[in-house]
Amino acid sequence: MKSNKQPDLAFADAAPLDAAEQDAMVQARRERDTQMTDAAETLERLRLEQVEIEKKHADLAELGQKQDVYQRSKRDVLQRLDRALIALDKQSVDYAKSLEIIGETKQLFLQRRDAVHAIDESGWDRSDFEEALNRSFGIVDDADAVYARGMAKVEATSWAAGPATPLSSGGPAPVGPRVQSEGVPRHFLFWLKAGFAFTLPLAVIVLLLCYLLLFLNGY
Repeated sequence: MKSNKQPDLAFADAAPLDAAEQDAMVQARRERDTQMTDAAETLERLRLEQVEIEKKHADLAELGQKQDVYQRSKRDVLQRLDRALIALDKQSVDYAKSLEIIGETKQLFLQRRDAVHAIDESGWDRSDFEEALNRSFGIVDDADAVYARGMAKVEATSWAAGPATPLSSGGPAPVGPRVQSEGVPRHFLFWLKAGFAFTLPLAVIVLLLCYLLLFLNGY
Protein backbone atom coordinates (compact mmCIF):
# COMPACT_ATOMS: atom_id res chain seq x y z
CA MET A 1 0.00 0.00 0.00
CA LYS A 2 1.41 3.38 -1.12
CA SER A 3 1.69 6.30 1.29
CA ASN A 4 -0.08 9.62 0.29
CA LYS A 5 2.19 11.84 2.53
CA GLN A 6 3.73 14.82 0.56
CA PRO A 7 7.33 16.06 1.19
CA ASP A 8 7.67 18.92 3.76
CA LEU A 9 8.32 22.02 1.62
CA ALA A 10 9.29 24.24 4.60
CA PHE A 11 11.93 21.77 5.59
CA ALA A 12 13.10 21.74 2.03
CA ASP A 13 13.41 25.59 1.98
CA ALA A 14 15.43 25.62 5.22
CA ALA A 15 17.99 23.31 3.78
CA PRO A 16 21.51 24.39 4.73
CA LEU A 17 23.49 26.58 2.26
CA ASP A 18 26.44 25.19 0.60
CA ALA A 19 29.93 26.60 1.14
CA ALA A 20 29.82 28.99 -1.84
CA GLU A 21 26.61 30.57 -0.69
CA GLN A 22 27.89 30.98 2.85
CA ASP A 23 31.03 32.72 1.58
CA ALA A 24 28.90 35.11 -0.49
CA MET A 25 26.78 36.02 2.53
CA VAL A 26 29.83 36.64 4.70
CA GLN A 27 31.38 38.76 1.98
CA ALA A 28 28.17 40.79 1.62
CA ARG A 29 28.04 41.34 5.40
CA ARG A 30 31.65 42.49 5.43
CA GLU A 31 31.04 44.91 2.57
CA ARG A 32 27.98 46.29 4.32
CA ASP A 33 29.92 46.77 7.57
CA THR A 34 32.71 48.47 5.67
CA GLN A 35 30.24 50.82 3.96
CA MET A 36 28.62 51.67 7.31
CA THR A 37 32.02 52.39 8.83
CA ASP A 38 32.96 54.58 5.86
CA ALA A 39 29.65 56.41 6.10
CA ALA A 40 30.17 57.01 9.84
CA GLU A 41 33.67 58.32 9.21
CA THR A 42 32.37 60.55 6.44
CA LEU A 43 29.70 61.93 8.75
CA GLU A 44 32.30 62.63 11.44
CA ARG A 45 34.58 64.32 8.94
CA LEU A 46 31.71 66.43 7.67
CA ARG A 47 30.78 67.33 11.25
CA LEU A 48 34.34 68.45 11.96
CA GLU A 49 34.39 70.41 8.72
CA GLN A 50 31.11 72.09 9.70
CA VAL A 51 32.56 73.03 13.09
CA GLU A 52 35.64 74.44 11.38
CA ILE A 53 33.52 76.37 8.87
CA GLU A 54 31.35 77.79 11.64
CA LYS A 55 34.47 78.85 13.54
CA LYS A 56 35.87 80.55 10.45
CA HIS A 57 32.52 82.26 9.92
CA ALA A 58 32.52 83.55 13.51
CA ASP A 59 36.14 84.72 13.16
CA LEU A 60 35.31 86.54 9.93
CA ALA A 61 32.27 88.18 11.54
CA GLU A 62 34.39 89.31 14.49
CA LEU A 63 37.07 90.58 12.11
CA GLY A 64 34.44 92.52 10.18
CA GLN A 65 33.15 94.13 13.37
CA LYS A 66 36.69 95.00 14.43
CA GLN A 67 37.32 96.53 11.01
CA ASP A 68 34.15 98.62 11.28
CA VAL A 69 35.19 99.85 14.73
CA TYR A 70 38.69 100.62 13.44
CA GLN A 71 37.41 102.61 10.47
CA ARG A 72 34.93 104.52 12.62
CA SER A 73 37.57 105.25 15.30
CA LYS A 74 40.06 106.35 12.66
CA ARG A 75 37.52 108.70 11.08
CA ASP A 76 36.49 110.13 14.46
CA VAL A 77 40.02 110.73 15.73
CA LEU A 78 41.01 112.38 12.45
CA GLN A 79 38.00 114.69 12.66
CA ARG A 80 38.81 115.58 16.28
CA LEU A 81 42.47 116.19 15.46
CA ASP A 82 41.56 118.39 12.48
CA ARG A 83 39.15 120.45 14.59
CA ALA A 84 41.71 120.72 17.38
CA LEU A 85 44.44 121.85 14.98
CA ILE A 86 42.16 124.51 13.51
CA ALA A 87 41.25 125.69 17.03
CA LEU A 88 44.91 125.72 18.08
CA ASP A 89 45.88 127.72 15.01
CA LYS A 90 43.18 130.26 15.81
CA GLN A 91 44.22 130.38 19.46
CA SER A 92 47.84 130.89 18.42
CA VAL A 93 46.87 133.84 16.24
CA ASP A 94 44.64 135.31 18.97
CA TYR A 95 47.26 134.90 21.67
CA ALA A 96 49.94 136.34 19.40
CA LYS A 97 47.74 139.40 18.87
CA SER A 98 47.10 139.59 22.61
CA LEU A 99 50.82 139.45 23.36
CA GLU A 100 51.48 142.14 20.76
CA ILE A 101 48.83 144.42 22.26
CA ILE A 102 50.12 143.73 25.79
CA GLY A 103 53.65 144.59 24.68
CA GLU A 104 52.54 147.83 23.03
CA THR A 105 50.44 148.78 26.07
CA LYS A 106 53.37 148.07 28.37
CA GLN A 107 55.59 150.41 26.39
CA LEU A 108 52.94 153.14 26.53
CA PHE A 109 52.58 152.68 30.28
CA LEU A 110 56.35 152.85 30.78
CA GLN A 111 56.55 156.07 28.77
CA ARG A 112 53.70 157.69 30.69
CA ARG A 113 55.11 156.55 34.04
CA ASP A 114 58.52 158.01 33.21
CA ALA A 115 56.84 161.25 32.09
CA VAL A 116 54.88 161.54 35.34
CA HIS A 117 57.96 160.68 37.42
CA ALA A 118 59.89 163.38 35.57
CA ILE A 119 57.58 166.11 36.88
CA ASP A 120 59.53 168.13 39.47
CA GLU A 121 57.20 170.49 41.31
CA SER A 122 60.09 171.91 43.32
CA GLY A 123 61.55 173.45 40.20
CA TRP A 124 58.47 175.40 39.21
CA ASP A 125 59.04 179.14 38.98
CA ARG A 126 56.45 181.26 40.75
CA SER A 127 56.19 183.56 37.77
CA ASP A 128 54.96 180.78 35.44
CA PHE A 129 53.55 178.57 38.14
CA GLU A 130 50.13 178.29 36.54
CA GLU A 131 51.61 177.39 33.15
CA ALA A 132 53.81 174.72 34.74
CA LEU A 133 50.82 173.40 36.65
CA ASN A 134 48.70 173.24 33.51
CA ARG A 135 51.52 171.54 31.62
CA SER A 136 51.97 168.95 34.37
CA PHE A 137 48.22 168.55 34.63
CA GLY A 138 48.19 167.69 30.91
CA ILE A 139 50.91 165.07 31.40
CA VAL A 140 49.03 163.44 34.28
CA ASP A 141 45.73 163.61 32.41
CA ASP A 142 47.33 162.06 29.31
CA ALA A 143 48.82 159.25 31.43
CA ASP A 144 45.42 158.69 33.00
CA ALA A 145 43.71 158.45 29.60
CA VAL A 146 46.40 156.17 28.20
CA TYR A 147 46.03 153.91 31.23
CA ALA A 148 42.25 153.70 30.78
CA ARG A 149 42.45 152.99 27.06
CA GLY A 150 45.27 150.49 27.47
CA MET A 151 43.58 148.48 30.22
CA ALA A 152 40.29 148.44 28.33
CA LYS A 153 42.07 147.23 25.19
CA VAL A 154 43.97 144.52 27.04
CA GLU A 155 40.83 143.40 28.84
CA ALA A 156 38.82 143.28 25.61
CA THR A 157 41.59 141.35 23.87
CA SER A 158 41.72 138.80 26.69
CA TRP A 159 37.97 138.16 26.46
CA ALA A 160 38.16 137.93 22.67
CA ALA A 161 40.88 135.29 22.87
CA GLY A 162 39.00 133.28 25.49
CA PRO A 163 40.12 129.95 26.95
CA ALA A 164 41.42 127.19 24.75
CA THR A 165 38.87 124.73 23.32
CA PRO A 166 39.30 121.28 24.83
CA LEU A 167 39.62 118.01 22.66
CA SER A 168 37.17 116.05 24.48
CA SER A 169 33.69 115.44 23.31
CA GLY A 170 32.34 117.67 26.05
CA GLY A 171 32.55 120.67 23.71
CA PRO A 172 34.18 124.08 24.10
CA ALA A 173 34.51 125.69 27.50
CA PRO A 174 32.16 128.66 28.05
CA VAL A 175 33.64 132.05 27.34
CA GLY A 176 32.54 134.94 29.51
CA PRO A 177 33.42 137.10 32.48
CA ARG A 178 34.91 135.25 35.40
CA VAL A 179 32.91 135.51 38.60
CA GLN A 180 34.38 136.29 41.99
CA SER A 181 33.33 134.39 45.09
CA GLU A 182 30.78 137.06 45.97
CA GLY A 183 29.14 136.69 42.56
CA VAL A 184 30.25 140.06 41.15
CA PRO A 185 31.68 139.86 37.59
CA ARG A 186 35.39 140.50 37.40
CA HIS A 187 35.09 143.26 34.81
CA PHE A 188 32.72 145.22 37.07
CA LEU A 189 35.19 145.12 39.96
CA PHE A 190 37.98 146.01 37.61
CA TRP A 191 36.25 149.09 36.27
CA LEU A 192 35.13 150.07 39.76
CA LYS A 193 38.72 150.01 40.98
CA ALA A 194 39.97 151.56 37.76
CA GLY A 195 37.46 154.40 38.05
CA PHE A 196 38.59 155.11 41.59
CA ALA A 197 42.23 155.02 40.45
CA PHE A 198 41.43 157.39 37.58
CA THR A 199 39.64 160.01 39.66
CA LEU A 200 41.91 159.98 42.71
CA PRO A 201 44.89 161.72 41.02
CA LEU A 202 42.56 164.29 39.48
CA ALA A 203 40.98 165.02 42.85
CA VAL A 204 44.40 165.47 44.44
CA ILE A 205 45.51 167.81 41.66
CA VAL A 206 42.31 169.85 41.89
CA LEU A 207 42.76 170.22 45.65
CA LEU A 208 46.38 171.18 45.13
CA LEU A 209 45.40 173.71 42.49
CA CYS A 210 42.79 175.25 44.81
CA TYR A 211 45.34 175.45 47.59
CA LEU A 212 47.86 177.15 45.34
CA LEU A 213 45.32 179.63 44.03
CA LEU A 214 44.33 180.49 47.59
CA PHE A 215 48.01 180.84 48.50
CA LEU A 216 48.68 183.12 45.54
CA ASN A 217 45.67 185.27 46.36
CA GLY A 218 47.02 185.77 49.86
CA TYR A 219 44.55 183.70 51.86
